[in-house]
This record gives sequence, structure tokens and C-alpha cells, in this order.
Amino acid sequence: QHQLRVTAHTNHLEDALEVLEAGCDGLEHGVMRTRLQDEKLATLLKERKASYAPTLSLYQAGRTESEQDLDRLAMAMANLKQLADSGVRIVLGTDTLSRGTPPGSTTLKELELMVRAGLSPEQAIQAATRNAAEHLGKLDELGTLEPGKLADLIIVDGDPLMDISVIHNIEVVVKGGKIVADHR
Repeated sequence: QHQLRVTAHTNHLEDALEVLEAGCDGLEHGVMRTRLQDEKLATLLKERKASYAPTLSLYQAGRTESEQDLDRLAMAMANLKQLADSGVRIVLGTDTLSRGTPPGSTTLKELELMVRAGLSPEQAIQAATRNAAEHLGKLDELGTLEPGKLADLIIVDGDPLMDISVIHNIEVVVKGGKIVADHR
């Protein structure tokens, strides 16, 4: 009614399908308690132009992972790979503040986990940038490096397209066009 984008936190396939049918624009956590057996969720996500934020780092957020957490992580990673391979728009999201971890650290971990799940480094970076901006309806303003767009940047030592782990080697941070951290 107010033209606001809506995402829903889900864990089970039935819940994910139900909220998408109701018009939801995206899923947080998605499906992590069961392995996707068919393309039904992928088809519905694509039809609705909805986004999928797996929040894999939820299971590795600075605490000892239980066997249940590791099982859910493996399930969530397999489902993420299947959905990405089906052409679903994947976006990066975390539950940073709910776990008491420093902002940003779980974002970097999420990128690494997405790659570990089978996404290419480029796909993971696009999930954090372009796809996230598109999901928010802000692609005209941010999400890609183009003239006239907002661009906060991190500059790393290394090529994250070859090895995503170099995202931890942050040398320069640019925010609002100004260098706010320089570790060169």
C-alpha cells in the first residue's frame, strides 16, 4: 500500500513460498532446515523479482559452532548454490548486530562463505554491491562504479576476484569521496 519493499525472515521452504506468494520482495535466511529438492522456490523468486539473502555468517559469528549450526550451514550453502545456479538474485546480508560482532566483520565472512558455497568471487561481490542496491531499489544511485553514483570503496592488497580472502587486506577506505582510513 505504501510502496515499501518487504523482506521476511524464513527458515523453512513452506514459509518462504508463503511469504513470496503474499508479495514479499526478498528472503532473509531463506531455507536452511531442508535441502531444496526442486526449482519451485527459484522459479517463484525469479517471477517475483525477489532477492535471496542467505546470511551464512549467522552460523559462524564469533562463537563455537554446534553440530546443528554446521549442519544448517551446509544445508544453507547447498541451497544458495542451487538458487544462484538457477539465476536467482542473491544479495549479501548478515545478522551482525544480533550476534554482538563488530559491524563489517561478518560482511567479509559472508563473502567468503558465499564463495565456499560455490559462488564465484565476482558473484559474491556483486551480491554485496550491485544486487543489494537493486534489491533496495537504489541501483540508479549506488551499487556500481559509474559517474554520478555514490561510491564508498575499500581498496585491498590483492585481487579478490582471484582470492576472496584478500578482502581482509584493507589498505584504503574511501567514504563520501574522502579517504577515511589509509593503511598503506
